[in-house]
Amino acid sequence: VFGVFDESGSPVAAAANDAAGNVTFPGIPYAKPGTYSYTVRETSQSGGGWATDPRSYPAVVTVTDDGTGRLTSSIHYPQGQPSFTNSYEGSPEPAEAMITAKKSLYGACLGADMFTFGLFDQNGGELARATNDACGNIAFPAVTFGQAGVYGCTIRELNPSGCGWVMDESSYPVTVAVTDDGTGRLTASVSYPEGSPCFINRYCPPGCCR
Repeated sequence: VFGVFDESGSPVAAAANDAAGNVTFPGIPYAKPGTYSYTVRETSQSGGGWATDPRSYPAVVTVTDDGTGRLTSSIHYPQGQPSFTNSYEGSPEPAEAMITAKKSLYGACLGADMFTFGLFDQNGGELARATNDACGNIAFPAVTFGQAGVYGCTIRELNPSGCGWVMDESSYPVTVAVTDDGTGRLTASVSYPEGSPCFINRYCPPGCCR
């Protein structure tokens, strides 16, 4: 938030920036010609990792009578157009990514927690583990990211084939893009480069499979 103050230090206008960083103060009314001096400064307080800009800028408004009884005004900034820069020095609020997959089963009825799946980082380290529900949905626990960047992950099934079960040996890539929204908070978006992961298992009793 920013303020315009008169020569006595009293506030005469206030405004906040828009998404593009522009600050537009409401109009100040004048009843007579003259030269009016102001100061423009930021009124937001530092804190929470944010450091506000302590600078102030003079602004001079000249009001004249155009000879028809109508007043006109012009604005001059002796030190240039006011421009404020804030900095963020705190640790950003982490982002959480919710990663999901699906399970299909042929030759048997699917039950909850029948199969286990792992989510792995680009170095092969396990980030999370999950099982399917009775409808085949797989939802991994939220994965937390503390820094902006693009992260590659992989999902694969952990159950081995055997005893009539033919497990899906596919692995699916996952991309997590973590960005700083400019307010010290991270946000994460999840995408699946090869489509939504869907693991397909088959059950074939011994002696029945060909």
